[in-house]
Amino acid sequence: MPPIITKISNPNIINFQDYDPNTKKVFKKLILIFKKTLKDFSELKIEHVGSTSIGIPGKNIVDILLISNANNKEPIRDKLMSLGFQKEKIRT
Repeated sequence: MPPIITKISNPNIINFQDYDPNTKKVFKKLILIFKKTLKDFSELKIEHVGSTSIGIPGKNIVDILLISNANNKEPIRDKLMSLGFQKEKIRT
């Protein structure tokens, strides 16, 4: 099955792709990295969300939700950025 939406020149339009089953493996690897890096935050919950979590076409980006105490926002962000993760503007 070809992608739902093919190459588009407008950056405001999201390019949807078929579901890639490897995204589950990517999430499992990321969870191990997160648990090791963020082990000091015992109350932290890590959830796989978005299209890759339910196996439907989408952006093929593994969306992860981190749930923690609001006071931990900056320390968690700093630790993740030290690993090379970047903050991305949320599209609305």
